[in-house]
Amino acid sequence: MLERENTMRLLSSLLKRFTIVFFAATFALLAIGALTTISATPAHASSKNITTHMNPASGGGCYSGYTDYPGAQMGDSNGYYGYDNDSPMVKADFNRCTDKIELRWTNSNHDFYQVRWIRPGKSQESQYQSEYSNGSNFSNAHYNTVYQFVVQGCDNHWYGSSCTNWSVRMYVHTNS
Repeated sequence: MLERENTMRLLSSLLKRFTIVFFAATFALLAIGALTTISATPAHASSKNITTHMNPASGGGCYSGYTDYPGAQMGDSNGYYGYDNDSPMVKADFNRCTDKIELRWTNSNHDFYQVRWIRPGKSQESQYQSEYSNGSNFSNAHYNTVYQFVVQGCDNHWYGSSCTNWSVRMYVHTNS
């Protein structure tokens, strides 16, 4: 009889521990899911709508081409464009002297930034991570090609990372 009582106490203790761990894990997954849902909300969900912006590249003989920002809802005097939400404001220029696309963004208070890009001839978007707080250079750009870029700022947490909405999509035309 004593052995059965000990077995029952052990099972009861294990059940209590399992229940606590189960509810803690469920709460953590729900919290992560809520953050993921928030950050996955399309940046263009606002009711505002501004037509395509053209940003002719400037800065001397090395810069050529231009950048479209279709769907951008706001812009500033420094040439940054974006949505009216938490996503980074962005701008891009093609430097033909270095064959680099110079990407720049605002919201520089994040731990890292994710940049997605694609060009004709690629079947899917590629993504890279930048630790720089204000921009990144995309090397070995092809001439006479239209590249597409989007950027989001991310922060590290004990449960993973959370990110802003994606920026407005930039279409960078690399004219020679």
